[in-house]
Amino acid sequence: MAYPHSTYTTARALTYSYIHIPPRFPNTQYILFLHGFPSTSHDWRHQISFFVAKGYGILAPDLLGFGETSKPSELEMYRGEGMARDIVEIMVLEGVGVVVGVAHDWYALRFILVSKRKESQKVCRVSVQLC
Repeated sequence: MAYPHSTYTTARALTYSYIHIPPRFPNTQYILFLHGFPSTSHDWRHQISFFVAKGYGILAPDLLGFGETSKPSELEMYRGEGMARDIVEIMVLEGVGVVVGVAHDWYALRFILVSKRKESQKVCRVSVQLC
């Protein structure tokens, strides 16, 4: 199943494309899906379908350089801290206060950086579990 994408331009002037599906029930958690390399949020379509059917909220961005998200040529734009700030901005924009993270490949490290961001600790709670 294909899900509609939203877009947001961050403080770093980068446009992210992402899937946002609010939870069906109050007090239901969000799941943040971060894809690996080289990939897009489309790779999570089966997991998204499963968790949406259970009522969970979903946030699944196309990460920097992939899908319809910006593809800057400057390598420093891809550093973990900056990308973590971008994800936190999207979370704040969408009112996502609590997430359970599911990440693949090197982007699991991005998720850890998101959880360590001072801004994310003010506005959201991030649970980090690596398997």
